[in-house]
Amino acid sequence: MQFDLTHATALKAQLWTGKTIPALARSFRPKVSAATVGHIRAGLRWAEAPWPDGSDGAMPKKRAREIEEARKRVLAELRVI
Repeated sequence: MQFDLTHATALKAQLWTGKTIPALARSFRPKVSAATVGHIRAGLRWAEAPWPDGSDGAMPKKRAREIEEARKRVLAELRVI
């Protein structure tokens, strides 16, 4: 099976939820490298595939910040426990 626009859109949806690049590279089918996932997130490949908010290109900076802040909160909570 060849990677196409439908796959790129599905991959972007999973990135949008906060799934990490290495996790997606391990689990996504058809098989895709971590470099390709990173390039898709950065808008260097499959830029025409839409994000869940309807935008295209790279992941919107606002969403990337939200995901990073959520990860930091989870890590901080884990350190408290």
